[in-house]
Amino acid sequence: EGDAAAGGGGGGGRGARAALVPSLVVFNAAAVVFARAEDFRRVEALIAELEESREPTLRPDRFTFAAKLTALCLAGAPDAALETLALEMPAAGVCADVVCYTAVLDALGRAGRWEDAIVLFRGMEAAGVAADAAAYAVVIRALKVARQLPRGRRLAERAEVEGLGEAVERMLRRRE
Repeated sequence: EGDAAAGGGGGGGRGARAALVPSLVVFNAAAVVFARAEDFRRVEALIAELEESREPTLRPDRFTFAAKLTALCLAGAPDAALETLALEMPAAGVCADVVCYTAVLDALGRAGRWEDAIVLFRGMEAAGVAADAAAYAVVIRALKVARQLPRGRRLAERAEVEGLGEAVERMLRRRE
């Protein structure tokens, strides 16, 4: 007899039924697919379904929200991304990580809102979330596009001091 819970075709008891319960991993994978398709409405629908679920293990997490923030970034909706970061995530009891912040920083940068990106970058650090190479790269790119080159150089120097200089450079070259 195979393991029914692992999909091995076992005897059909509780294990088989448990295999049919969707997991958060499945929801998050779907959210990533929708995010890449720039379909934040479907990501929002998934989050609503998770929030309404009676299954205690099915609650939106930082990965679910990162997918939504990415979709909002790609759809050119920085205000909705900020609202998600500042209001929806805390209401759901989810703490933003550097991936979530980077998606919003990217959305702001793509919208030409470099000043807001700088404020959010500082706020991220004040919240105890350490910047990684991707966070630095999206803000530096926004500053470069806005022709704020001295600010961009200062931020690049800071990334270098933190040991992220080479990674930031690679990311910037990749997106050019």
